[in-house]
Amino acid sequence: VARELKAHGLAPVVIPNGVDTDRFRPGRKPPVLKVAYVGRVDATKRRALSELILAVRGIPGAQLAVASNERPAAPGVAALGWVEDVAAVLAESHVVCGAGRAIREGMACGAIGIVLGSRYGGPVTPDRCEGEAIPSFGGAEGDWPRSGRIRADIVRLTQDAATRERLAAWSRDFACRRFSLDDTAAAVVRVYESAGAGRP
Repeated sequence: VARELKAHGLAPVVIPNGVDTDRFRPGRKPPVLKVAYVGRVDATKRRALSELILAVRGIPGAQLAVASNERPAAPGVAALGWVEDVAAVLAESHVVCGAGRAIREGMACGAIGIVLGSRYGGPVTPDRCEGEAIPSFGGAEGDWPRSGRIRADIVRLTQDAATRERLAAWSRDFACRRFSLDDTAAAVVRVYESAGAGRP
């Protein structure tokens, strides 16, 4: 929408969704690698979830929890169904896959984000995000999801404990710096103040 408005000469202000970083915070991570998929699945995202299931199945000892409207019946998958409050699921996960709010909330919980929607957006890392005014986690951009690439990225980011812990700490810090509810509320106030400037 913002791109369309800009094409018509308008200057939209984009405010990303805020996250309650007090409620979404790191919890006790299990000794085995735990990956969570969080999000609604429709026809455009079904392939992505299937490829993720295959990817995690190929990582020895890894567990996959799926919090979604779909309950995949696959070996090694904890199909949780639709979860109203995913804070506990994310708090105990090392990696969160999904798009939009799921990535932001997962990062606040100290999980490494991997953008996976209808397309594969890949890992959320400092190189990708620190220079972006508003990082995109929409899940509609990137390559077609393929289990081999997803598995390789998960392994690369998590097989070394020091790398995993460093990325987890960065994810939490980035979420607190960039997605806090206080910052979101302040941005909304600035927009209203700007819109009303000069009016009686």
